[in-house]
Amino acid sequence: MKYLTRSIAILIILMSNAGAQDRSKANFFPLRVGDEWNFNNDPHRLRIQVVDTSDIYGYRFYVVQETSFTDVPPPVVRRKYYTIDSLGNVLRLADTTRFSGVYIWYKSTDSVDESWKAMANSDFLGGVIDPYKITIESRTDTVITSRGVYCHCLRFHIDNLTESDTDYWDWFAVGVGIVKRAYGNYSAKGWILTSYKLVE
Repeated sequence: MKYLTRSIAILIILMSNAGAQDRSKANFFPLRVGDEWNFNNDPHRLRIQVVDTSDIYGYRFYVVQETSFTDVPPPVVRRKYYTIDSLGNVLRLADTTRFSGVYIWYKSTDSVDESWKAMANSDFLGGVIDPYKITIESRTDTVITSRGVYCHCLRFHIDNLTESDTDYWDWFAVGVGIVKRAYGNYSAKGWILTSYKLVE
């Protein structure tokens, strides 16, 4: 009930700001149809694409498709629905099949070590909505990729509070988007950006 009440409040705020999104405030994660990021963690690859928009609950969400290519075909495809509020926060729709709330996923903040709770579909158990704890751990990380060196990266820790050993870290570079993802340990090699395309 606590999560539902909070999600309803967030949804009301979203709808009151409909049409007033300012993507420049969330320039660490561009969201335009056609944007694409490709990663390598040899021998595995990951592709993240903004493939479409979807109007749900009176607000426009960007459909972000994550495709994991492993040595065991076929590739694994997951879709996540994001939008941006007037404060520059990137919010995620918990589930598309029933009303389950909209939650801040990547927060636009000057703070470090700030945490917040969210709900979203499990990445591993279909149809299950799990609670998450998300923390911005750093704003000064450096990520080295084949595309170059990205300084002052934001590092978010996404911790699934129900499923053990499924937490992961995302790094964002302002004006580029996600440049690295690591599972299990933020110091792991992880998936490193090899190429990206942003729609102007």
